[in-house]
Amino acid sequence: MFLSRLEILYGKEGIEKLKKSKVLVAGLGGVGGICAEALVRSGVGHIGVIDGDCVEESNLNRQILAFHSTIGINKTEVFEKRAKDINPEIKVDKYPYFINKDTFDNVPLESYKVVADCIDSLIPKLNLIIKCLEKDIPVIASTGSGFKINPEMVKSGSIWETKNDPLAYRMRKKLRQWGYGDRDFTVVYSLEKSEVKGEVVGSIMTVTATFGLLIAQKVIEKIIDNKQKKGD
Repeated sequence: MFLSRLEILYGKEGIEKLKKSKVLVAGLGGVGGICAEALVRSGVGHIGVIDGDCVEESNLNRQILAFHSTIGINKTEVFEKRAKDINPEIKVDKYPYFINKDTFDNVPLESYKVVADCIDSLIPKLNLIIKCLEKDIPVIASTGSGFKINPEMVKSGSIWETKNDPLAYRMRKKLRQWGYGDRDFTVVYSLEKSEVKGEVVGSIMTVTATFGLLIAQKVIEKIIDNKQKKGD
């Protein structure tokens, strides 16, 4: 049984919750790709994935879906093949397009128990988060993993308590402007203050993967309420 080691941690009831859960992962880059795969390997039975990008050579340094053999292929296609090679019984909903206000006409957000926001662009990210807030769908969001080199500085918390994160700052500013200053949700962010800047965002897998894995863990905790741990 491929989930036997996980069952030791969460018990049969926790495993059943994971198998019956339906999670949406938005963005399959350095953060989202590893987040989505961690959810597959943790027994989530139904995953929706949104990404309009195809794999590029520049993705090879950090993205788990990036191989020379997958360059030019849409990331949702690559993910589905990889997910079914891990768990042939998993259900995958593919949405091979970019997030904008019209995207949600084709994505049944209400059908997902938790949403993992792994988008790196401000407005598309906020479009998704606000839709989740309006529909009371739990959302775990990534902030900025670019220009960071220390994975030990990555942590989770409220969107309103991050430090040294320009993307999170811009998110808060827009949320207040748009009337969502009283709404809260969990983000994964880094406390690292980076001195590196540039038009092209530098990134390393040790950091992006840490972001993705922590988001996945927070999603798992939402699914099983973190109260089903064996021995609790």
